[in-house]
Amino acid sequence: MTAVRGFLRAAQIAIVGLAIFCAHANGQTEIVQYRAKLFSVLAPASCQRTDQVNFELALNCEFRGLNVRFYLKEDLPIVIREHVTDNWASVTEIALDTFAKAHGTPHIVDRIRFGSSTASIGPDRSILTKSGFLYRTVDDAQQRRWGNYEKRVLLRLHYIEGWGSSVLVAFSDLVIIGDDMRREVVFPEEAKAILVSLDRINELTVPR
Repeated sequence: MTAVRGFLRAAQIAIVGLAIFCAHANGQTEIVQYRAKLFSVLAPASCQRTDQVNFELALNCEFRGLNVRFYLKEDLPIVIREHVTDNWASVTEIALDTFAKAHGTPHIVDRIRFGSSTASIGPDRSILTKSGFLYRTVDDAQQRRWGNYEKRVLLRLHYIEGWGSSVLVAFSDLVIIGDDMRREVVFPEEAKAILVSLDRINELTVPR
């Protein structure tokens, strides 16, 4: 089973790298590995690594005129065990609190509301992904007022038994598609691919 999981994980990373590569094929952008202490991500070389002393990794990326900023924080005070599925709310709270203390913007967590989420728990690793919005004000967030958004938000929490934990938070400019009858605020596909590529540093390979 371990070999099968390793193969599936390698296949997943290859697919992620291919997705990022295809998204930038027209621009001939090189895909590189951005490393922190324990974890890393795959992203276009055009992304700029910024100096954020409270984060292990911070990236500033542009995709077709849309700005996306990534913040990676490692060594979260959490432990996630297999078959424990009722603690995601508390784990998310800890992850966001750790992020907020590093980011330093007052009330930033109070302005974030998540909608959809996916989670997987295995014998040696657990992954949680959430998507939502950064609202303009705390009151807007509490009322979940449609359209009163400042940014689109994605969060990915990655815990590996015996290795460590990390949370990657991405803030994107708003992309609204559709008409007045059915509008949707989407997230750049390139940013999604970068988020999903989060893994420990020795398990990522750059697509050639």
